Amino acid sequence: MYTTLLVVSYLSILTSTEAKANFNSPKIRNQSQLEVKLAEEREKLKGQIEDNVTINAVMIPGETPHATKISEKEYGIVLDTSESEWTLRHELYHVAKGHPYSATTKTPKIIRALKYLFWDEPQAAIYASTGLKP
Repeated sequence: MYTTLLVVSYLSILTSTEAKANFNSPKIRNQSQLEVKLAEEREKLKGQIEDNVTINAVMIPGETPHATKISEKEYGIVLDTSESEWTLRHELYHVAKGHPYSATTKTPKIIRALKYLFWDEPQAAIYASTGLKP
């Protein structure tokens, strides 16, 4: 019972903090602005993302923001058309730290989910909010 309460409380704090930060961040209005912001934010993570890694970012209406590992040197970032610079920084941090798994990963789903919720997601939220690299 207490474990459930703690997990629900943790998830509530995490999602509400992320939602507030996202709401207060400048919005990305179109694909060309997304590409400019991606280049700016990638420069801030220089040294953590190799120069030969390709990152394609697109805006798709109604899509949940996420980063995907396409291949060893290629990632994709998908944002909804109402997303902000905070969300872009957040997803780019996931890429920089290698958080997105490829479709062929052997790691069990439960392990990936726990690692994502309690390690990867808080790190990306801290970076997107503060610029600190945990």
